[in-house]
Amino acid sequence: MKNHINQIKSKYPAYRKGHIEDDALKGKDMPNSIAKKILVIDYNEAILDVMKMIITDAGYTFISPMSDLIPEKIFDLHPDLIFIEDQLYNLPQGRKISKSLKRSALTFSIPIVMMTTSIESKDLISESEADTLLLKPFDINNLEAILHCS
Repeated sequence: MKNHINQIKSKYPAYRKGHIEDDALKGKDMPNSIAKKILVIDYNEAILDVMKMIITDAGYTFISPMSDLIPEKIFDLHPDLIFIEDQLYNLPQGRKISKSLKRSALTFSIPIVMMTTSIESKDLISESEADTLLLKPFDINNLEAILHCS
């Protein structure tokens, strides 16, 4: 096991910089845990900060672009999971972004989680073609469950 950890230390820069602990490696396939990228599209800086903290603490890479929200540009980021706020200011509505991603040959297979504060959200999944819904304010356990299921 020690040889395996030393090989990983030399191979992965994130580990060498102290971003990953030895305990996190035991029993895990390192390339998969490093490769997971979570894209979050939201206008609220406070939500982005909280999500970044939760996502990075869970061992994933956090990405949050606020421009070039077309499928080709999002595909170039190689996200493993996408969270999209439904009500985005000065941008297309989140459900439109989600629908365009689900209808693109490049991005249709990437799981999408729509986020909303609306209590009338029952049609949001079908309208956006998203995979699931996260109501805001969200419970951290619910967010972590979605991350670990992705």
